Amino acid sequence: MAPGTHDWREFKLQDTTTISQTTKGLESQLGQAQEELRLLKEQLATEAVKKQAQDELHHNTKPNPLAGVEGSASEAEVIDRNEIPGDVEKETDVFEVPVEQEDPRSGNEEAERLLAKGDEIKMLKSRLYDMEKEHDSLGKENESLKSQLSDLVSDMSNVKANEDEMASKVSRIGE
Repeated sequence: MAPGTHDWREFKLQDTTTISQTTKGLESQLGQAQEELRLLKEQLATEAVKKQAQDELHHNTKPNPLAGVEGSASEAEVIDRNEIPGDVEKETDVFEVPVEQEDPRSGNEEAERLLAKGDEIKMLKSRLYDMEKEHDSLGKENESLKSQLSDLVSDMSNVKANEDEMASKVSRIGE
């Protein structure tokens, strides 16, 4: 073979290898993006479950101020005011029932924590959307590269056929 000329098979092998490596790289990136997407979806689901459990816990821990008052006196202890002479005109004692008060700071901290979680969820949803767009883009690029590779293989086959035809003509002319 003359210097400076290349065998078409060598060119085809190099081109195919380069495209194959590019395709493998894209497929690897696609796999990584899909795995990260799956992990983000799991994380979002976990966060939703945690938030729901937290909301239920918060709802269930609110004290009922009347729960401790009802049923505290037995029937034997209850005395009809009409049975005690002179007691009707006396003042009635008022007892305070202690009600647990939430620390206002803990409510603010809880609200801030929930806002931070909401912001984190929004950020994760945004990343998920971006990754889905990138996934679609990489899929389209992968299909485009496969199409280009197919076209190049077809072109190389045509070049080889033309080369064989020319070699055949040259050998016939040389005879």
